[in-house]
Amino acid sequence: HYACGYNYIDGWLNVDIMSKGPAGYKYVNLLEQHPFPDDHFSYAFCEDFIEHISQADSLVFLQQVHRTLTRG
Repeated sequence: HYACGYNYIDGWLNVDIMSKGPAGYKYVNLLEQHPFPDDHFSYAFCEDFIEHISQADSLVFLQQVHRTLTRG
């Protein structure tokens, strides 16, 4: 769950740039390379985030999401 803010979803890895959160939360700068391996996640969810970043940053973000999703 990318750019989760304080909206944590149970059963998901919730990531954002905040310094800390509950269990299941991880600090990640979404405008840089994500600290996850290739083909790692089956699903990705992001709500109300991409419209707040530049077009160049959105390309970095979307490339990283694509890289970490499983193929097919």
